Amino acid sequence: MSIWMKIGLFFTGLIFKIKKLFGGGATAAAPVALPEGGFSFELIKKAEELNDYDKYLEKAKTLTGVVKMSCGDKDALIEMKEGKLKVMKSGIEPTATVAFTESGWAAMTAGTDVKTLVMSGEIKFSGNVAPLMANMGALKLLFLSILGKLEKK
Repeated sequence: MSIWMKIGLFFTGLIFKIKKLFGGGATAAAPVALPEGGFSFELIKKAEELNDYDKYLEKAKTLTGVVKMSCGDKDALIEMKEGKLKVMKSGIEPTATVAFTESGWAAMTAGTDVKTLVMSGEIKFSGNVAPLMANMGALKLLFLSILGKLEKK
């Protein structure tokens, strides 16, 4: 595990402890009905709706790179340029990869804490993950958008 991953996990754990201390702990979410029963390119493509969401654009304005999200034999590339997203099947090289096991993807959609899934090996990060860890607020909005749980206010 890289030093950046360790630093990211430390701060993520610290944030969750603070939230729990002040009564803001996460509760398990209801499972989401996903196309084809799980991870799919079409599902990840939903992230492009964030291009019109000012709160996301403000959080992700420094986020640049290409993230490959994969689960089993399915994957999607998310190109990020100063926060703007474009989801593709191929054509560019990723700078970072987020790989899910099928059970890890299902657990995440059901509300399991991402830190728990990383620690158990259900989600693995590789490549240059430092920009991702520096933009955790934007990544949270990205995942909420993909899962259809984003509440724009």
